[in-house]
Amino acid sequence: MDSVGATARTPRNELTRWKSYRDEEELPLLPVGAAKAVVIAEDDAASDKYFKVGLYGLVNAIILVPLMISFAQIIFRDPVFQPFLSELVKLTMVSGAVHQLCFSLSSTMPFAVGQVQDAGLIFLSAMATSIVTILKEIPGGVSMEDVLSTTLWTLCGSTAALGVALIFTGKLNLASFVQYLPMPVVGGYLSFIGFYCFEAGLSMMASKEITSILDWPRLADTKSIVLCAPGVLGGIFLFVMTQRIRHFAALPTCMLSILVVFYSGMLLSGSSFEDARRFGWIAPLPNGTLSVSDIYKHFHLELFHPEVITPQIPTWIAMYFVVAFSSSLDVAAIEMALHKPLDHNAELQTVGWSNLVSGLTGGFTGSYIFSSTIFSMKSGVDSRWTGGLIFALEIALVLSPFSIIAYVPKLFFGSLNALIGIDLVMEWIVHAKKSMLWAEYAILWFTFLIMNFWNLEAGIVLGIAAAGINFILSYVESTVVRRISRQSLVKRDLRERALLFQVRSAIVMLELDGFVFFGSSVAILNQVRKHITTSDVLERSFVHVPTVRTRFLILDFERVRGVDVTAVRSCFTATKEHLTAHGITLVFAALPSAVRGMFDLHDLLAQSSVFDTMEMAIEWCEDTLLQMNGATPILDQMQYHFAKGQVTPLLESFLPPPLTDDARLSDDLVAQYFVTSFEPAGKRIYESGDEVHGVYLVGKGHVDVYVPRDVHEHMGFEGRKRIVRVTNGAWLGDVDMVLNNRHNLTAETKSPCFLFYLDRAALASMREAHPHLAARFDNAMLQSMAMWIMESHGTEALLERRALRRTADQESSCRSCVLSLVASKFQILVWSSMSSNSSAQWNDDRDGVLIEGFHAQVVAGMHKGRSSGSGGLKKDGWHNLLKFFNSTLGLNYQKSQLQSRWTILKKRHAIFKMLKMNPDFAWDPEHNLPVASQATWNEFAAKYPDALQYRSAPLNFFAELDAILSGDVVPGDNNDSSDTEDEAPRKAGRKRAPMDLLNAPMVKASRMDALVHAESSLSSTASPHHHLAPRQSLANHHAAVAAQQLHDTTVGPPTPLERALKTFFLLAHHLPPRKKLQFSQFLASGHENTVVLFNCIDDETKWQLINDVLAKDP
Repeated sequence: MDSVGATARTPRNELTRWKSYRDEEELPLLPVGAAKAVVIAEDDAASDKYFKVGLYGLVNAIILVPLMISFAQIIFRDPVFQPFLSELVKLTMVSGAVHQLCFSLSSTMPFAVGQVQDAGLIFLSAMATSIVTILKEIPGGVSMEDVLSTTLWTLCGSTAALGVALIFTGKLNLASFVQYLPMPVVGGYLSFIGFYCFEAGLSMMASKEITSILDWPRLADTKSIVLCAPGVLGGIFLFVMTQRIRHFAALPTCMLSILVVFYSGMLLSGSSFEDARRFGWIAPLPNGTLSVSDIYKHFHLELFHPEVITPQIPTWIAMYFVVAFSSSLDVAAIEMALHKPLDHNAELQTVGWSNLVSGLTGGFTGSYIFSSTIFSMKSGVDSRWTGGLIFALEIALVLSPFSIIAYVPKLFFGSLNALIGIDLVMEWIVHAKKSMLWAEYAILWFTFLIMNFWNLEAGIVLGIAAAGINFILSYVESTVVRRISRQSLVKRDLRERALLFQVRSAIVMLELDGFVFFGSSVAILNQVRKHITTSDVLERSFVHVPTVRTRFLILDFERVRGVDVTAVRSCFTATKEHLTAHGITLVFAALPSAVRGMFDLHDLLAQSSVFDTMEMAIEWCEDTLLQMNGATPILDQMQYHFAKGQVTPLLESFLPPPLTDDARLSDDLVAQYFVTSFEPAGKRIYESGDEVHGVYLVGKGHVDVYVPRDVHEHMGFEGRKRIVRVTNGAWLGDVDMVLNNRHNLTAETKSPCFLFYLDRAALASMREAHPHLAARFDNAMLQSMAMWIMESHGTEALLERRALRRTADQESSCRSCVLSLVASKFQILVWSSMSSNSSAQWNDDRDGVLIEGFHAQVVAGMHKGRSSGSGGLKKDGWHNLLKFFNSTLGLNYQKSQLQSRWTILKKRHAIFKMLKMNPDFAWDPEHNLPVASQATWNEFAAKYPDALQYRSAPLNFFAELDAILSGDVVPGDNNDSSDTEDEAPRKAGRKRAPMDLLNAPMVKASRMDALVHAESSLSSTASPHHHLAPRQSLANHHAAVAAQQLHDTTVGPPTPLERALKTFFLLAHHLPPRKKLQFSQFLASGHENTVVLFNCIDDETKWQLINDVLAKDP
């Protein structure tokens, strides 16, 4: 990851969009004059391109070269390397140049910047320090050349090995695997990098060995404080300025200002470079000038000590994971900035090749520099020459005969180290607290402290272990077993369904989720014991469903991804023994093959029932439960009638008992109204889309009702979807029959079936000739659909309604409305089995009507509180709002849906208002959007994640919501000029009409005038004998013309005024044109709330208002 995340930020409004170098287009042939213009434009574009390449390449080099020098001082921070630091610094710069060359040549991004990176240098520093310690312990000692040679060969070899490992990781498509490193551990490591860089800066500036926080007392003397304080203040200065000034030149300018201040101080004090070196401000001069050969003069293979390799292996493994992880994060960050997908495995291979070449040339680990790469991309640089310029400048400094650190003050590099430290610590110690759970944040601190007080490898290993323990504890505490309440998709005879409803609680269904392991075994066993009932219970549950002794326990394994052997023995074996002791059958559903094999090995499936799907398991349990509770005589009775060929008694057994003699069936009536048939298995009864001509009753057999394969696959699923299985004594196609729809589903016989068919025309004839008999069939269908709803929701209201005895006339009169209500609910339940998305749908039009109606309720005084709608509405207010909303839009929403949407709108208003009032956000008045930097957005979104939607789209109706929620709407302020004192008593008796006002600009006068003129012209140009035409015909004619004119003159949804005018024209079609124009002008010129109330009141009150206005006409 990138430690200089704050070093290259560019304002968004000054950035140009990056265009891929692959998307070049050929120019068409142009005339000669145009060709000359094109040549001039191309020359200007080329000069601008080269200017950008030079400018941004130079800026990146100014930032990166000092960083490479600081990184070299961090890698070789051990005091034994200080005399050789000039050569080692240039070796680090060579490594940075090699990385840049590799990325410029091989990266898919032409603007890529790659250098020695902070993610790996801490490990290299740990290796270097470890090698020095090991070689010092060798008896007899070793020379400094041995130390240098062994250290350099080990570091460059580790870098090359890292490159090979990264290449293979990318080749094997394992880039996602290395990202499994827990983020708190990575955060602790990056915090340690920051702290480590800060310590390295202090050690360099004070020229003292500072390896841990325990060594800080060595800096307590006056000279150390004098040497370190300017560098620390310089780092704080750089951090603050880069945070406050969002410009790409901010960091280079601040860095140069530190040098200017230092050299100006030397000039004013009369100090020379020698004086500064003697005091410790600047590093001493090397022995003689440096040549290219001096950089590699310490690589002596014969002086290498191989015994140091083994202790570095754990460090190298940790370095591999951290560098791979951080490189993947860098690629992901670049991908997000590009708005273009990148191949993570390919990019990881690029990083691998770069490290391999760097290691082979004696260099160190590196990767993408995220901030510099994004900086170049957003600056519009799409040329590889930018990277080439950085490479050339670094090589030029390497070839120079002087040592940079012998002339640049230590406090300059100390300031950069302090900047890196402050940036990383602020990001991962301070700000990360807002984006992590407390347990994850504790792991971050734990990793950070272990790395500081013990060692780097232990911090990573123990941090990963702590993250694993936290995961186990969190996983155990999460709900891995849930009780579910479902019924089988089988539609049975009404008597069987009533019996099953009484004893269904004997089937307990538990759904397991995730990986069942030793940690979750106890929780699952406790849940099983909690939900089963081992003795007969007579009381009723809270939903008035009888509770009986548990007979079956179904465990649904559809969401289970695996089971370990400990869970098999400690959980499922113990569960089976407990259930067997109480006579409860254990049923397994949807067992994965691996889990089933594990259960077989432990004989867990013996004497247990296993089914492929949950539906099959529930169906088997229900069938068995019916047999256990006396359903067999019902089936035997049906079989007896069928075997004897007694069709009439068979059909009679499926109907409610007759209340009168003329409601009984006879063979003649069955032959008159019904068609009976035997159908083989696999026969299509009807298909989806067929017209509904009648209804079926299954006398014997099974019929599957399903979503056809083509429809189901179009919805994104595979194969066909069975919705319900209709069995003996159940109705088929009754919902479609009641709703007069085409068939929504397809019905096909599953087994040989005997069917009764009642045609629509035959049912209508039965209602006329035999109304009491028809009422039995209507009641049977009503009971069937009502039972289905009751089974699905566990309510008792419909069961009690079924017990009510009504006369045949009463049943006939209420049949249509009740059946329509139940059938609609039934259809919703059917389709909800395929899609769980049954919530209300909202758009701008519906939001506008909701806000309009809410405003009207506040005006009418139906709100809670004194003068604002922030407290919500009273009960009558919500009732009126619901009526207005549904009537305006032609919907059938519930009050709870409106209340839920209003809560969402209030939350959105609060967030949007905070954005408008936040001083850190500017405002774009043209697009009505907040504007801020990425850091400001990130900080605000950490508290309010929903705010991110307002980066690209404003909150519609903000002004209207703000008026309501801020108390600007005053109850009763309708500005009705007709409300005189004399008329107040008369108007007080009117029905109050709360609703309607979208606090938006009124419709333009041209649109209103066109609408009024069209209506008035229609009436004035009518033929003289129009008064002889029927009034309803004239009303229909006026309504059609007004609606067409409204459609032609309106763009978008109608405004409140347009709806009011349209309503008025339809209502007052018989008035003369002058009267229509008079009242239309009253609506258009009056206060907005006048239009609101007119839209809400009933027709009688509308006429009172119309008469009041027209009565004032002189």
